[in-house]
Amino acid sequence: MTRGSIGISCTQHDTQQRAEQQQWTTFDTWFSRCRNTLHFLAGLILGDSGMAKDAVENCRTQALGSLPCFESEGAFRSWLARVLIEEAITMREITQTVSGLRG
Repeated sequence: MTRGSIGISCTQHDTQQRAEQQQWTTFDTWFSRCRNTLHFLAGLILGDSGMAKDAVENCRTQALGSLPCFESEGAFRSWLARVLIEEAITMREITQTVSGLRG
């Protein structure tokens, strides 16, 4: 009986899927370790805890999308902080623009 005949296969696609799943699991682990620091930074920039939480989630989404371009595990926290700072500044500028239009 071959491996394929009992529903077990280890194709390149399967191996790639497992590697990608491990990469995302590792990302979530690293990100969760940095979450409090990121929230603190966002709070300093935005001055609002709710907006800081949104900025951290936006940072996670952006970082996850950019993860294939990231190359150095040692600089992960710094890289995330840069992504977060850019996101928080953008959010602050949008908020100020909207406030200016209303005022």
